[in-house]
Amino acid sequence: MSISGDTMNRGFCLRGAVCAALFAASSGVAQTTQYIKDGVYDPATPERRGQAGATFLQVGASARAEGMGGAFAGVRGDPAIAFYNPAGVAEVTGVAFSADHTKWVADMSLNGLVVAARARFVSLGVSFLSMDYGSFDGTRIADNAAGYESIGAVTPTAWALGGIAAVKFTDRFNAGIQTKWLVQDIGESEVYTFRNPPRYTGEMTKNRVSTWAIDLGTQYYTGLRNLSINMTLQNFGGTQKYVETTFSLPLTYRVGVSAELMEFVTGDATGAHKVFLSMEGVDRRNVSLDGAIGAEYTGDMSDFVPGLSVSVRAGRRPARNQDGWMSFGGGVCFPVTGVKMGLDYSFNDYGPHLSVHRVGMRASLR
Repeated sequence: MSISGDTMNRGFCLRGAVCAALFAASSGVAQTTQYIKDGVYDPATPERRGQAGATFLQVGASARAEGMGGAFAGVRGDPAIAFYNPAGVAEVTGVAFSADHTKWVADMSLNGLVVAARARFVSLGVSFLSMDYGSFDGTRIADNAAGYESIGAVTPTAWALGGIAAVKFTDRFNAGIQTKWLVQDIGESEVYTFRNPPRYTGEMTKNRVSTWAIDLGTQYYTGLRNLSINMTLQNFGGTQKYVETTFSLPLTYRVGVSAELMEFVTGDATGAHKVFLSMEGVDRRNVSLDGAIGAEYTGDMSDFVPGLSVSVRAGRRPARNQDGWMSFGGGVCFPVTGVKMGLDYSFNDYGPHLSVHRVGMRASLR
């Protein structure tokens, strides 16, 4: 892997190519038109598609959520809501945790973990998200027929550690905040200069960056049965700088509505059959405005197995130049010696030869 230390080509040496390709690949939704202003990818320009750092933060981390197309900001009490709207953590009961694994594209994988607990008037939690990019052959420029030579295996890593606080202010309003510390490491490289003569300088640099970010979220019951308005601001924070090129974080806004349809229509919240419907608009700094719609049907199967419930999920997310991305999933919940357990699976179809599988586990100790 080579990095330019010179002025003219600093933003476009292999450093820039590796970073852009790595980050765009991890987002899975990015377009790659580049716009550079004064050595910085400019967040204010619409041309800046696919040019943000830490885009692993945009990969859906929850099997349950992604079975609903990612339209999850109105869910309450599931610890994994921390990755979509920290306000939902306010309705965690007792001690709860969730663990999810995503088999992402190009042999990459994402793992998410949340532990949360109710403490008097506030719910507190910790989240951890990590992207495994796998290993690939690193190269550097060389004066040979191929134009490059191998430098061995490169194993990039990325992770985020978060602290969560959420409060149920009234029976109609929740608010939450999550502060995160982010680290990305794409390995060590030797600095390359394009000055005459072009050469490696022998100077080694570590391509490891860290920064901070904040998520803010609210959930508001309108008073119209159980209709809720949900809003989230995610990944507001610092920047990532590799040598001389700076990447902004993938700032994301979510606004949506959700309701439990059976209760909304009949006014009865005690029925054995529930249908949760959620619709969201999502605006990301590095991707055009899109949205998601998702539904979850849950049936009480206690007549067959005490405490058992079964869920079926589906969702749809529009995609530019495509008909849209479809999501499907399901799950079961059951008690085990006083602990409410849940197992989830989702399948996301992102187009030909591009599908993603997720599995997750939830538990709540009241």
